[in-house]
Amino acid sequence: MTNVTFLIFRAFFITIMTIGMMASLTDFRFGRKKLLCILSIYSVWVIGSSGALLWLGGELLLLRLFFFTISVPAILLTYWTANDTPTQAVFNYITQILLSLLMASMVRLLTDTLCLPDFMNILFMGVFYVTIIYLECRFVRRPFRMLVKVIPSRWGILTFIPCVFSAYLIFLAA
Repeated sequence: MTNVTFLIFRAFFITIMTIGMMASLTDFRFGRKKLLCILSIYSVWVIGSSGALLWLGGELLLLRLFFFTISVPAILLTYWTANDTPTQAVFNYITQILLSLLMASMVRLLTDTLCLPDFMNILFMGVFYVTIIYLECRFVRRPFRMLVKVIPSRWGILTFIPCVFSAYLIFLAA
C-alpha cells in the first residue's frame, strides 16, 4: 500500500467514523436507504477531494484544508438530514469533529513516535471510534436529546465554545 493510498483511506476512515459520532447524537428525518445514498455520494467526494489535495500539495495541504473540504460539507449534509436547529447542529457537529480531530492527531503522534506500521494507526483509531460511538449511544444520547427538547433555543452562546476552538486549531494549522 502506497503512502497516498493509505492517507486517502485514513481520511475516509476518519470521516466516516466522525459522521458516526455525529449521528450517534442526532435524530434524522430520512430513512436508512436515503441516508446511505447520501453517505455514498459524500464518500465519493471525500475520496476525490482528499486524493486531489494530496496530489496538488501533499499531506500538509490536506491537513490545512480538511475543515473546508471535508468537515463543512459533512456539517451541511448532516444538518440537512437531521431534525436539529442550526445552533444545536453547530454545537453537536463541531464538538464531534474537534473530538475526532484531537483523537486522530494523538493516535498519529503515538504511532509515528513508536514507529508503528500504518495498520496500527487504523487499528487504534478503530478501537477509539467504536468505543466512543458505543458510549455516546449508550450513555449520552438520551440526556442530550432530552436537553435538546427542554431548551430548544438559547444554544447560540454554547456554539461559541467549539467554534472558537475550531478557529484556533485552523489558525495553528495555517
